[in-house]
Amino acid sequence: MRRRSSGFRTGEKRGARAKEEAPGHNLALRLSDKMDRALLFLHDLSVLFTNNVAERALRMMNLRMKISGCFRTLQGADDFAIMRSIIDTAHKYGMDVMEVFSGTPEQSLAAIGIALPEW
Repeated sequence: MRRRSSGFRTGEKRGARAKEEAPGHNLALRLSDKMDRALLFLHDLSVLFTNNVAERALRMMNLRMKISGCFRTLQGADDFAIMRSIIDTAHKYGMDVMEVFSGTPEQSLAAIGIALPEW
């Protein structure tokens, strides 16, 4: 068997810690298995390098939960999620948020291309 630089043989199990190699080694194995997906942003420019946009969208919900502790009703949580979705989408497309909200709710949703939710 070929030895790796770490001194362990490939495919060799080392007791209970067989799956728990060094974190860098585990990362290298995962990246080599999923290299085409991990480096997709290099070939397709519409794919973002990080998922910061998704994390930023969730951050406001978590902040709201930290401040108030909870939403009083499920309807309130749904309304907040819709409002944040409209704001984030308006920011994403470079629109003025106040201009988007200056019309009726139906106009606000139509301005950014979101279908009206069923109540």
